[in-house]
Amino acid sequence: MRLQIEDPERLRSEAESARLLTELLEAVGGHPPIVRGWHPASGELIAWAAAADRLAVLRLPAAPRPAQLELVGGAEEWGHVALEVLAARGVRAAESLTFEEEEPASPTRVSYSLTRILETRQSPHHQILLFETRGLGKVLALDGIVQLAELDGYAYHEVLAHPALCAHPAPERVAIVGGGDGHLLVEVLKHPQVRQVHLLELDASVLEVCRRHFAQVDHALRDERVRLHLGDAFESVLEFEAGLDVILCDLTDPIGEAARLFEEPFYRRCRRALREPGMMVAQIESIHLHRSTVVGCRQAMGRHFARTDLLWAAMATYPGAWWTFGAGTTGFDPRQAHHRPDLRTRLYHPDAHTWFFIPRTVQETLLA
Repeated sequence: MRLQIEDPERLRSEAESARLLTELLEAVGGHPPIVRGWHPASGELIAWAAAADRLAVLRLPAAPRPAQLELVGGAEEWGHVALEVLAARGVRAAESLTFEEEEPASPTRVSYSLTRILETRQSPHHQILLFETRGLGKVLALDGIVQLAELDGYAYHEVLAHPALCAHPAPERVAIVGGGDGHLLVEVLKHPQVRQVHLLELDASVLEVCRRHFAQVDHALRDERVRLHLGDAFESVLEFEAGLDVILCDLTDPIGEAARLFEEPFYRRCRRALREPGMMVAQIESIHLHRSTVVGCRQAMGRHFARTDLLWAAMATYPGAWWTFGAGTTGFDPRQAHHRPDLRTRLYHPDAHTWFFIPRTVQETLLA
């Protein structure tokens, strides 16, 4: 049982938290704690108390975030008793909300304990949910599948953007397919050579939600280099006949409307939209849980690009963890960095450019 405490300020002292946990244990089991603890960890205070088969853990993050009270052992009535104890002390609390991801290809289900729901909306294309959770920060889910977490989103977006923009000889005109959360756009705009970025996004509501809750996204969307194209990218990419240098595909999973953006006809359209020299990079799922997608996308890309390769990123919050990106060029080697701009990044660095590509001998083994 987990409870969320909205106004935890009075519990931030060791004495007050110990008094609360003692009252809780005595209320549900009739026995005082056998052991108590207090740990002022970085950015979070943790207090706990245990009595026989009962355990209570209180987590107090930095203000103004709510506190989390976890109750282990005993019957389901624990929660009701705990709420009564808290109410008697004038502390507002409620049962903690949870979100369970529903990724069809995953053999496991991941449950997130929410500290706050920031926004939820049903658009014509997606069920949008933006929430906060302890340890991950803000999390964006579309149709029950996590798309972005502040904890590790940088890894995905940096690997999708920077290897391509450093490898291309002159990446002046770039198109982002999807990317409605705006974080890939933030990375692309870090490159001084980029003169135009065309954002081909299906769902305006995703853009609206994310620019409202992520200041860096709102700032990026105001950049004079950005051109927004709302609609189906399968069709709108046709507007760029031999007019783009780089295409970056930041897509949702290959389900429903997005499925055809992982197939050969779309890659053929992307190749037509590129001029010489040209490069495309697309997320193609996890090599663990979506191996057939990875193999199929690589083969389909190879039918339209002179040279193909695979990049990778470790994603703690994505099913399968090892996330894969397919790269295709009109002939030049994507493993050769033509530029070494001074980028403010957390993972990618031009001096380690080849490290982000899966070694070819490993590719042969993985995809055999």
